[in-house]
Amino acid sequence: MKLTAVYYTMRKFSNQSRILLSFLPVIVLCIIFSEPANATNSIVDINHPVYEYLQRLEAKGFIRDLRLYSRPNTREEIGELLVLTYRASEAGENLTRYDRQRLLKYLQEFDAYRLFEGYEAKQGENHLVRYSHQNWRFTGDVMADLSNRLQSNNAPYPVIGFGGEMRGSYYPSGESNSSITGYLRWLTFVEFTEDTTYGEFGAEEGRAYTVRDGVLNSNRIRTGIFWESNLGRISYLHDTPKWGRGRIAGLQIGGAAPEFDLLHYAGWFGKLRFTFLMGKLNSNYGQRFLGGHRLEWQPVRWLQFSVGETVIYGDSTNARGIEYTYLNPFIPYTAAEMNVGDRDNNTGAIGFTAFLRDKVTIYGEALFDDFVFNKSFTEYFANKWAGLLGFYWIDPIDIPGSSVTFEYVRIEPWVYTHVDRVNIYRHFGTSLGYPLKPNSDRTLLALDKGFGRRWNITGTVMHSRHGAGDFEQSHDHPASVPYVPEKSFLQGALTRETKTSLGIRYEFMQSSYVRGTYIYTSRTGESAFQQAIIGLSLNY
Repeated sequence: MKLTAVYYTMRKFSNQSRILLSFLPVIVLCIIFSEPANATNSIVDINHPVYEYLQRLEAKGFIRDLRLYSRPNTREEIGELLVLTYRASEAGENLTRYDRQRLLKYLQEFDAYRLFEGYEAKQGENHLVRYSHQNWRFTGDVMADLSNRLQSNNAPYPVIGFGGEMRGSYYPSGESNSSITGYLRWLTFVEFTEDTTYGEFGAEEGRAYTVRDGVLNSNRIRTGIFWESNLGRISYLHDTPKWGRGRIAGLQIGGAAPEFDLLHYAGWFGKLRFTFLMGKLNSNYGQRFLGGHRLEWQPVRWLQFSVGETVIYGDSTNARGIEYTYLNPFIPYTAAEMNVGDRDNNTGAIGFTAFLRDKVTIYGEALFDDFVFNKSFTEYFANKWAGLLGFYWIDPIDIPGSSVTFEYVRIEPWVYTHVDRVNIYRHFGTSLGYPLKPNSDRTLLALDKGFGRRWNITGTVMHSRHGAGDFEQSHDHPASVPYVPEKSFLQGALTRETKTSLGIRYEFMQSSYVRGTYIYTSRTGESAFQQAIIGLSLNY
């Protein structure tokens, strides 16, 4: 590895980046002299570490809530769960020192202290800009993300992102159980390449970006407006949803794909939670849309079930548009598809979570892309299914702040594919489900350890296998050419990959982190390579 990262980064800075950096002293002064603000609501990023913490508390029995597994959630929802934990643990006395420290930290970060009597403004979240008037709340923040990747036999690869967040909430009754919220969170990224040409890449390239004079520009934007009340939450968002408990992703709505525009509803009714979404996806092959229903049920405190369905549909001529039948949140997509021509790609999924004694959670999910009951489950080509089984153990052998996760994922041949390319189960070239190609499996072991309020260390080992096949199989899919209706898992040339990583994260200020990751990867037929990624995330 080359160790000239700092020099290389500064030498390659564009004029735009230097101008942005010149504002750093102003930002620092604002941070020093600003004070906490009253609460505003917004959508919480599906990868925020607070989710990991709430899963710990759920495994220990302090809370049990269906809302954690049909993300995204709002700040109000997360705050309510934190308060429920505080009260269930007798004001935190029954928590370990580590869990109590984290609880107090997140109560402040999500401004949940205001749900207690005697709340004082100084106990809330910090913001750069704040304004409140009667039932209105507004906050504004600046954000930055700086990282540098060092890889074997390659020059350092710096990435610089600058942006901010604005959010405003209106509480008609002056209370938190009903609100109207709008938010915008954006980061503009600058990367340096050796490419001096100008180009705009298509939707199957993984993300939209442009290259000009050796500088690659891209944006990450999360925004939306939603109304939340006792009847649930209805939203219009440009964000990323995630369904299920999978460590990396779920099988049906995995959360690994970039943001997209979606209409979203989430309602909870006692032991039931219902989610509906309709989204517009990006594709080079024409218009592509997503519809989804999910119902979750907790019959007893230690057991949860879920059932979900999705449909991908579109038209390569861009003339079809939205199917209004799929906008009905109650009609099953299997029946609806027949009424619109039987030409779309729908999936069904079932899942469970069981909370056992000794802080152990077992969970699983099964996805059915296509299914024929009177044919072989493992050999017939049209029986396209995937499975995920996981084991989660909190504080093993009484090590506080630690956890062990073990998962196995199997994706049969042709899962997520479709005869018509426009209906492939992808967005911006990334799987909407689990981020593995069809005809693959993965075994994952992850060890996590937290230290106090600020330090986290994570070690992960993933072993993946992949046979023949890809998402882009429409031209040679067995349904479109003469075929022998049989399949074999991991058929074709087999490749294996083992990836070992160690990550360290330190939160030096509320929602701001220094992070470092080391990754060692070995793959069939290739030389092993190493990566080291260092980064800084600022949010104030």
